[in-house]
Amino acid sequence: MLDLSNLSASIAGVSVLREINAQIARGSTVAVVGRNGAGKTTLLRTIMGFVPHGAEGRIRLDGKDLSQVSSHDRPRLGIGYGPEDRVLFPTFTVEENLRFPCEVIRISKKEIDRSLEEVLSIVPELKLLLGRSGAV
Repeated sequence: MLDLSNLSASIAGVSVLREINAQIARGSTVAVVGRNGAGKTTLLRTIMGFVPHGAEGRIRLDGKDLSQVSSHDRPRLGIGYGPEDRVLFPTFTVEENLRFPCEVIRISKKEIDRSLEEVLSIVPELKLLLGRSGAV
């Protein structure tokens, strides 16, 4: 369970997130949706530990407080972030780039397939991109 408790974040002194509370069950798929500038990227970057000095509140994963867990150690615990403007591996297809992080942390093919189908049901347009190069 990923538990966000009173999570707030500021960037360059500007408050971007204000007292976010959420509980996300392990294995669930979540879409963070909002207009440009709403704080979606800041939320994900804060969860990953990329906004340490401007963040307040608690982030717990399966009861473990992540405040002392470095950003590069968090994926080993089962959470990750793939920024929209970067490609993990430009020689991989879009689908391979989506599957790879799950495979690294040893999620079963069946579970990856289920999660990918769930995402495709939310964003069906993504089906058109799966076979394309990740660099496109």
